[in-house]
Amino acid sequence: MKVLIIKRRFFLFILAGIMIGLGFWFIRAADLQTDSAPSPKKVAIVIDDFGGRAEGVQEMMALPYPLTFAVLPFEEFSNRQAEQAMKKGFEIIVHMPFEAFGADPRWYGKNYISTNSSPAEIRELINESFQIMPMAVGLSNHMGSKATSDPKVMTEVLKELKRIKRFYLDSKTTFPASTAPKIATELNLPFIQRDIFLDNTNSANAMRRQLKELMEQARSKGMAVGIGHVGQTGPALAAVLREELPKYEKEGFHFVPLTELIDKHNQNIVIGIDPGHGGIDSGTKWRNLLEKDLNLKFSQKLAQRLKKRGYKVVLTRETDELLTPLAHYSNTERPYKRDDLQRRVLKMKAAKASAIISIHANWSKSAYHRGPIAYYSALSPTGQKMAQQVQEHLNRVQPFRKLPKPCNCYILMQSEIPGIVVELGFLSNPDDRKLLQDDKYLAQLESAIISGLEEII
Repeated sequence: MKVLIIKRRFFLFILAGIMIGLGFWFIRAADLQTDSAPSPKKVAIVIDDFGGRAEGVQEMMALPYPLTFAVLPFEEFSNRQAEQAMKKGFEIIVHMPFEAFGADPRWYGKNYISTNSSPAEIRELINESFQIMPMAVGLSNHMGSKATSDPKVMTEVLKELKRIKRFYLDSKTTFPASTAPKIATELNLPFIQRDIFLDNTNSANAMRRQLKELMEQARSKGMAVGIGHVGQTGPALAAVLREELPKYEKEGFHFVPLTELIDKHNQNIVIGIDPGHGGIDSGTKWRNLLEKDLNLKFSQKLAQRLKKRGYKVVLTRETDELLTPLAHYSNTERPYKRDDLQRRVLKMKAAKASAIISIHANWSKSAYHRGPIAYYSALSPTGQKMAQQVQEHLNRVQPFRKLPKPCNCYILMQSEIPGIVVELGFLSNPDDRKLLQDDKYLAQLESAIISGLEEII
């Protein structure tokens, strides 16, 4: 009998253990589900070229989604269509014509901003546009590859928008690049860029593919901006949006006015900046010019500019020190190095960084080598794209065209966060040494990194 009682107690003990274990498992599973809850997937769709007799205007106005309509300001029905759209609950922005390379001036309409426009003329055109459409909350460019690549023109445009408290949407029609991101950053102007054109091809299937790509970008970044048009593609695009948007809505995508992304733009994105070396680890050097000091100074200024753009920034170090307690060892023994790098990776993981930028200076046995280079981990497709975009912008700062390079850098290989290492230049090259002590040149490198980064995140 005692044996049966003991066996029964043993069985009940084991059963209780199993139930407690399952309870902990379910609690942990619930926590994991909470932790991995999908981030908001917000999508703003802007429809350009309202204001005239274009096809698809009424079809777009009949859509039950909070689209943003970009209205050409000097057309026959600019004010009327803007008023009509506003009453239906759509958001309005000015779609200002800008001069383009090799375009027929008749394409711009009666008035447009050109590279020959004086500052006074630019201000007058902008203010006249908002007098025609006082409900407009921002301005985007119509065409404009020539004028939008001119820093003098865009400085006047964005300064005036800042004065009248309007934002700027860069349609990204400029090749090789618009000057707007750099200038908007310097002016601290609310600013956002187009991600996808929806109707480059007047084909419903092509539009569906572009719409799918827009959703993928929103899925990966949390938000995305698509641009379509009334006109030749208007009726077909309106039909595609009416058919496809309900499907994406069921998948958890949220369609919002552009201002919602402007208001939220960047504020939930954390950028990790890693000033390489520090403390007893000076990195490379030339006489009294130490890499660790250059890295820290540059990183701090880069962080300030990113914060002005609305990003949250975490620096792995903010002083001349390493993160490891092993740093009291001599530099030649170097047992601290791996521990320091591990702590940098963990710090950025804890901060939930969306991207890592590790800042360094280069050295070569040959004094011939020079110029900034972006490196990436071959294991990270996003990191590779980031390096490609940043390098493209860096190449506009320097007279040499370089390609980004893969590397086995610990901070990239050991982190799940996509990132790049940027070597600002070669301390072994006398021309680079001079530039790396020039604040104006360093500011150009900062702008290049930010511009490239914003094309990915």
